[in-house]
Amino acid sequence: MSCNVRFVCVIVILPNTNNLKQFILIRSSLLQTRAFWWCIEMPMKQKHICNYVGCGTATYGRYCIVHTPIADARQKQHMKQADIHRGSAASRGYDGRWKVMRKQYLMDNPLCVECHKQGKYITATVVDHITPHKGNAELFNDESNWQALCNYHHCQKTMTELRSSKHEKRNNSNR
Repeated sequence: MSCNVRFVCVIVILPNTNNLKQFILIRSSLLQTRAFWWCIEMPMKQKHICNYVGCGTATYGRYCIVHTPIADARQKQHMKQADIHRGSAASRGYDGRWKVMRKQYLMDNPLCVECHKQGKYITATVVDHITPHKGNAELFNDESNWQALCNYHHCQKTMTELRSSKHEKRNNSNR
């Protein structure tokens, strides 16, 4: 069956199918005989003005076709400058030796600490420094300062730390 519309929403009504397993098993045999199909045209996303200064082109994305490569190049340059300021992972201590220690720690502590507190058993993927080391090699290599976290909880903790450090910087500059 073909529909001459840009977006199609397919609704299937099958009689006497109460659970998904039944549907998956009988779908192929009933599709031709007892299924009913409708084509419904869905609305398009509304266009807005390109975010590039001075451009008035209507577009679905953030930038129009002309300004997307320019904006991408600017973003890439900005990230490059941020990386130069921050330094490479190896220069911050995350070298081959760290990879071996991290791998061993995750083998010894396979579950996320925060998930385990909630009664969930989620595999840890990140070794987190409980107290941020900020370049201190002693604190960096101290295993009592490590904890195994899943990516979700590591991102959550990192964001909380970044917000609190920005807040502290603001308070110190106002004094």
